[in-house]
Amino acid sequence: MKVPPKLVGKSCKCVKCGLKLEITEDGAKPLPDQVPVGDQQPTPEDKPREKAPPDSLEQTRIGQLLIQDGLIGEEQLKEALEVQLERGGRTFEILLSLGHIDKKSLHDFLSRQSGVPSIDVKNYHIPRELLSLTPEKFARDHLVLPIDKLGKLLTVAMACPLDRKTIAEIEQISGLRVKPMLSKLDDIIATIDKCYPKDKEPGYGISKPAAKPAAKPAPKPGAEAAAKAAAEPKKEKAPAKPALTPEEVRSTLAQLDALPTFLETVQRVRKTVENPKSSLRDVADIICTDPSLVARLLSVTNAAVYGMPGQVNDIHLASALLGIDGICEIVVSARIGGAVHDSAHFDLTAFSASSQFCATAAYGVAAVCNPSLNPCARTAGFLHEIGRLALAENWPEHYPATNGQLTGQALIEAEEKTFGIAHPEAGYIIAREWGLPAEITETLRFHHAPQSASEDKQLVAIVALAAYMAEIQQGRGTEKGDPFDACKELLDALGLGKAAVAQIFSETATAVTARST
Repeated sequence: MKVPPKLVGKSCKCVKCGLKLEITEDGAKPLPDQVPVGDQQPTPEDKPREKAPPDSLEQTRIGQLLIQDGLIGEEQLKEALEVQLERGGRTFEILLSLGHIDKKSLHDFLSRQSGVPSIDVKNYHIPRELLSLTPEKFARDHLVLPIDKLGKLLTVAMACPLDRKTIAEIEQISGLRVKPMLSKLDDIIATIDKCYPKDKEPGYGISKPAAKPAAKPAPKPGAEAAAKAAAEPKKEKAPAKPALTPEEVRSTLAQLDALPTFLETVQRVRKTVENPKSSLRDVADIICTDPSLVARLLSVTNAAVYGMPGQVNDIHLASALLGIDGICEIVVSARIGGAVHDSAHFDLTAFSASSQFCATAAYGVAAVCNPSLNPCARTAGFLHEIGRLALAENWPEHYPATNGQLTGQALIEAEEKTFGIAHPEAGYIIAREWGLPAEITETLRFHHAPQSASEDKQLVAIVALAAYMAEIQQGRGTEKGDPFDACKELLDALGLGKAAVAQIFSETATAVTARST
């Protein structure tokens, strides 16, 4: 292969042996002060070298990163490598056994590494068919466990996601591309024990039946009630919930990296991706039913690496930039479940329906007022209440005080009383921290007070009207008479009559119903 002229005279390093090379017109040759390992002649003074473990370079790299982070010293790494040379094993495990680092410090260090997402594997349901991709011995030796498969992407929980050699081995074994995720060491071991039980009969996961306990003698008359009364703990008054401060709430929201995703959405995406007849648009249409995934897609595609920071406000454009593989990575990394899924005070189904109705209505209003705003209006409509989702997810014990049936100004006042801020500001903080376009963050902030918006006023008014329509559709906050009398200022600002808005409302309801059946 001909060497490009601009590279001639420069030096590089061989990725296999570490030898420094000089690039010439004819290829590459060792620098003058080096000799290739294969050309060295042994001398009497040379001492025989013991063969290093095949992953020693990789483990040394991890050790050096720990040194750079100030968690261990040079001598501690040297001691660990000497033990590794003698007994084998992984550097980080040896450092733990020698007491040079503790599990929490190691986990915190790994979680700070760029591009290393975390997962709580102990509560994760692992499909049984995935376990064949990593035999038990491999899983125990390397402290890894496959947890999900979506298309050609295999998500793997690892105690050390920086172990590139193990990742390469899994890719070779499975024939899939691996996405590593960090999990706590103890959780990995416990989950492996659960997935590969030692007392199973032939066949996966079938444990030996437990022996039936011997029958207990019948209690004497009156003894059972007395024993039950004695065993019951004395009821203590529940402690009062600690008060929240606006600063605490804002700080927590600013540090969020994910919002809960619907399990149904993930399952639908998986089924669609596995279907060879499905298209990218089919996948994008499913994503559009889940506000948290919409927000994550926009956050990723508005990063500088895609060359359009702060400019991607269309869900389908974001999907095109990511492609099927990129979307799959986001979906498998999504936080499934969460407090809102088990909450009796937050109707997740109603929240999703409201978001979809608002998005469709915003698209319809924009089509009449300003068609150039169609994609952005739809996106902002999907996300207009993610602040509510974030408040309910992070403070489930406080959220009941806001009464999920309230709307409009009554809801704003209840949230401010409980959290110190309301969901429009909560959504604004998340959108800003996640790098969403300015017009989206402006809309999330002022969709309950469009008159306060200083920029993108028409877009804010469109989403505000669509959000009001969504409340009407859900039967919340409606008064007797014409429901659109209450939003006359919005209609005037957008130049719309009540008849036109009623038509958009009817068409939106029909479209949403058709999609859900």
